[in-house]
Amino acid sequence: MPAHRHLQTTGSSSNRIDMVFMGDGYTASEIDTTYSSQVQGFIEYMFNGSILSEPFGRYRNFFNIHSIDVVSNESGADDPASGTERDTALDAAYSGRALGVDLDKADQIAESVLPYGVTSEMRYILVNSAAYGGAGYDSGIYSAGNAQAYEIALHEIGHAFADLGDEYDYGIPGPYSGDEPHYVNVTADPTGAKWSRWLGYDQPGIGVIGAYEGAYYRAEDVYRPSLNSKMKSLEQPFVAVSREQFILKFYEFVDPLDGYTYTAPWFTHRNLADFYVDTIDPAIILVDWTVDGVTAVNAGETFRITKDHYGFGEHTIQARAYDPTDWVRGDRSALEQTVTWTVMNDHLLTGGRADDALTGNEKANEIQGRGGRDTINGGAGADTMIGGTGNDLYVVDDAGDVISELAGEGTDTVSTSLSYSIATSAALENIVLTGAAANATGNGGNNALTGNAFANVLDGGADADQMEGGAGSDWYYVDNTGDTVMETASGGTEDRVYTSVSYSLAAHVEQLYASGSAAITLTGNTLANTIIGNAGTNKLNGGLGNDQLNGGLGKDVFVFDTKANKTTNVDKILDFSSDSFWLENKVFTKLGAGTASKPKKFKSDMFVQNNKAKDAEDRIVYDKKTGNLYYDQDGTGSKAQVKIATIANKAVLKHQDFFVI
Repeated sequence: MPAHRHLQTTGSSSNRIDMVFMGDGYTASEIDTTYSSQVQGFIEYMFNGSILSEPFGRYRNFFNIHSIDVVSNESGADDPASGTERDTALDAAYSGRALGVDLDKADQIAESVLPYGVTSEMRYILVNSAAYGGAGYDSGIYSAGNAQAYEIALHEIGHAFADLGDEYDYGIPGPYSGDEPHYVNVTADPTGAKWSRWLGYDQPGIGVIGAYEGAYYRAEDVYRPSLNSKMKSLEQPFVAVSREQFILKFYEFVDPLDGYTYTAPWFTHRNLADFYVDTIDPAIILVDWTVDGVTAVNAGETFRITKDHYGFGEHTIQARAYDPTDWVRGDRSALEQTVTWTVMNDHLLTGGRADDALTGNEKANEIQGRGGRDTINGGAGADTMIGGTGNDLYVVDDAGDVISELAGEGTDTVSTSLSYSIATSAALENIVLTGAAANATGNGGNNALTGNAFANVLDGGADADQMEGGAGSDWYYVDNTGDTVMETASGGTEDRVYTSVSYSLAAHVEQLYASGSAAITLTGNTLANTIIGNAGTNKLNGGLGNDQLNGGLGKDVFVFDTKANKTTNVDKILDFSSDSFWLENKVFTKLGAGTASKPKKFKSDMFVQNNKAKDAEDRIVYDKKTGNLYYDQDGTGSKAQVKIATIANKAVLKHQDFFVI
């Protein structure tokens, strides 16, 4: 029983040319030696890419290659001219230079041995003989032991597979007088119009294509495309006309594509963005992708929709797979295949290079702004928003919204009605709060945080941030001396700053709280401020206004450096214990000299605990019963003492608690 062997498999037989090798005149001992060697040798020659064997080299991956081991009782072939008879499986026999076999027997063997779905679409039959011979009926039959065996095989397959005519200008006497030959490479027209597309082409190894008299075994009135080619003489390339015919025949058996993302005329994909085609050979087949008729890219076998201005609705995606070879100049329709997908898109929305306003729908969208200063609003649903380059504005209205930005892609702003943090998004810069009360948290960059008409909490994070609360009583977190807080006169009555660094309240902010444990300076403004220290040694300076000061733990300093006024500038000290007072000598002019860097201790006679001065030297008067603290610039003189503070806990004060700066 003949045996089948796979010699090359590049894909399914349904989209490959099944090339089948069979032998005749090979004994059992010669199958794995002579026969196998001759088959492999020819395969390498055929696909080596030289001009003598093209177009086979370019299209090797179009073929699955099979071998059928046919065992004969004797080696060789019948040759009646020499009286030679051999007992072979396919009855190989010479008739002059023609070499034939019993093709019915060959067909029967092939049908019984080849796997299901495999047919002999291109068949070579090797005859174990060194004498020159060949034939090209439905198979390329050749004497495999001859020195020109490989060339004979290619010539004969030109007949058997590509239906090429012989270009011999000898064999039949007299001029040609018959009908126009059906072969593509032979014509009775002296103009060569049959291959007009090739006329004048200077083919390497062949010469200029024209109409050369002599072909089809006659010397006159019949023409071939070139002076010489493989269908006239061995050791020549196939002329361009014949080479083209081979390629067109290849594409009668194969399509450019082995497979692709499922599609059907009645089928609509929803939100499909990734497509694939599987080409028969990526080195040969190119793929152009179009979206709604506009070419997107020559993207190879896979494509992701990246089209600018890709909107909601129905779209048509096409992949045109084609062989760009210039070896075919005629009808190229067989060399290409187009696949069409209908996509209903309610997910992906894209902008372009200009400034786009992109608004999603109620679903979870992916919105890509790309270039320009884009405004991206995902709408309802958990959306993914990708701004791209440019200063983009993102509208966030769902806790599941995701913003994707890269460093260096502009100064970007998030507008949101939700509490929002960009702490983990280093490429975002600004937040604008809308709607009701909400919080905004920055990152390690210079951020601008803007509140709304309600009470907001704004935390810029590291680096120098700009925070503006708007209307409502807002809280600010300051951790950098470059942080800026902005409020207006109508912007709330209990605005508060939490700070871990020395800080002076901006205008229209009422409260200042120290965070952390560092020793920092807290300075108020012209309003009636509440200033609260931390566990460290703080300096608290209320500035103008009737302030409430609480140093917290630590030995704190209460600084007075604004003009005393018993009505509008009286501070309330909430927690005096082991703390001290620093009085500015430019305001409290009768205390002597001192500086902030070298505070001057009070003299004992400058302080008195009483409700008024007792002598001319008294300057600070403390009424412990009421907790009121006064400044008296001339003691018992004519000028009245002025209340500067109230000690809420009515603590015991001593002159050692006071310093002049």
